[in-house]
Amino acid sequence: MIPLIYEHDWKPNVWFPNVTGYKKQDIHRDLKHYRQIPCLLQQCEDLYIFKPSDISSLSSFIYPVIMQEPAFQSQVLIQNNHEDWGLWSYIDKQVINALRNNKGYILIDITIEPMLDSTLKLILHSLEDCSEFPNNRIILNSFSQTYNKHPKVFSLPSFLETHYGGRIFKDSIYNDNLRDKKIYTMLNMRSEKHAGALLATAILDRNNLLKDGHVSSDIIDLPSAWDKIKFQLPPNSRLHNIQLDSVKNNKDIFNEYITIPTSLKLSLVNIVIEAYYNDYQKFGYPLVSEKTWRNVSYKKPFIIVGQKNTLKYFRNLGYKTFHPYINESYDDLDDDYRVKAAIVQVIKLINFTHSQWSEFLHNITPILEHNISNYSSRVKDIHNLVELLLDNKL
Repeated sequence: MIPLIYEHDWKPNVWFPNVTGYKKQDIHRDLKHYRQIPCLLQQCEDLYIFKPSDISSLSSFIYPVIMQEPAFQSQVLIQNNHEDWGLWSYIDKQVINALRNNKGYILIDITIEPMLDSTLKLILHSLEDCSEFPNNRIILNSFSQTYNKHPKVFSLPSFLETHYGGRIFKDSIYNDNLRDKKIYTMLNMRSEKHAGALLATAILDRNNLLKDGHVSSDIIDLPSAWDKIKFQLPPNSRLHNIQLDSVKNNKDIFNEYITIPTSLKLSLVNIVIEAYYNDYQKFGYPLVSEKTWRNVSYKKPFIIVGQKNTLKYFRNLGYKTFHPYINESYDDLDDDYRVKAAIVQVIKLINFTHSQWSEFLHNITPILEHNISNYSSRVKDIHNLVELLLDNKL
């Protein structure tokens, strides 16, 4: 039995966003328990809900908290002892007293939106003070790997990883425009916000290779989009001098909705346009989103147009990527060069012969199988943490 303490019959603990928490489609809503439960805990069975008044009858418990918006809510942790707005002002005194007596833990899941490493550093510093409140009983699950050696910080599967990395999607009814198998899929319907997406589209279009992929984009006028996005680039970036032409092969781009299961099933490799391209210094680490995680469950090889060291981050979680069958040195390059180097690898794949594709797919099959297995291992890591919490050994 895994006892979870909730202070309300259906609201989550501490933070209750106005538009989430009670709708069936809410991403954290557990339909069995009719409430928001962190996705990492939803990977466990035998969850039971208790109230603070039940604590005396329990040997241990977990008090789950979901931090939806770190940019706003982090101050509640940084100033956790504030009388009106600090974290502890939201928590029932029965919970606080039990924690003071070394019984139970607060588990805060911070894997909906990325938190800056500098903010996480401030939080950890503030939690060192246990003179007034039991800050030593707080456990954090975060995207960041920077503080993984800290005894109270983990990078266990996030909402994005559990929702997409371990999810087997049912095939949708095929879009009539997607009956033909293509070499690649490249989905980038928010390309106006992504320098890498615009550059990838321009390179493929210039080489008349859009026809070889299931490509989505909401941008045809690349010059105008590029002028608007330049503000994201560092002042000394060589990309400022690049001139992009409008897409000439726009007939090869689908502006309407493309179903992900269909497009990936009918292609051989996925060009992942990740959530960010040149914002590496913003968070302090590269963000791996569902755009990458879905390739695990689909057993799909991928090339990432994203932040520097995204593949390194992915491998640090125990997953494997596709070197030496794909030259992944692009992952180490700076923003000015990374997208071009990545698309060069795409072009090599496009030019593969049938026999080269057969050999390539044969060689990467163990990698794809490993990643499925690694996802299962990471879910086991969740169970191991829960066991440590309930045994009071953390």
